[in-house]
Amino acid sequence: MRRILYLAWAISIVFYVIAVAYGDHWFARSDSLMVLLGAISEFKLIDLQSNRLASALHGVGRLMYILGYFLQAIAGVIHVVLMTVMIVVIARAVLSWVSPDPHNPIVRLINQFSEPLLFPVRKRVPYIGGIDLSPLIVLLAVMFLDNFLVPTLQRMAFQMTQGG
Repeated sequence: MRRILYLAWAISIVFYVIAVAYGDHWFARSDSLMVLLGAISEFKLIDLQSNRLASALHGVGRLMYILGYFLQAIAGVIHVVLMTVMIVVIARAVLSWVSPDPHNPIVRLINQFSEPLLFPVRKRVPYIGGIDLSPLIVLLAVMFLDNFLVPTLQRMAFQMTQGG
């Protein structure tokens, strides 16, 4: 009995996450979970009147809140990391215009952080007229990720915490 209850709970969580990800707000409501569990109870697998089922449904709701806030936190961390990468790449581009002391600790730190990002792009994109376009390409990629990935995660988190 307990295994079947856990199985129904796991199935409802999977369906809920899929429904929220694809924007199906009907299934994301708890009424639809009751329909699913009602169909399971028709086969006499679980009893809808039990307190265990009520606590399982309450647990699903709490789990969605926790997952929603977890996604929101991940989106915030990704945004901060992407903005930090953007600042480091811009600093590296500005430093390439002047002749800084290569032994300066700040210059060395900026070079150490930016080189793993710029080197793969620099390997694939040749210099055009003596101009290195790798910082521009990396900045465009960072801006794309910040404008696409972060809002997508925030939207999913909002839908999970608001219940559709």
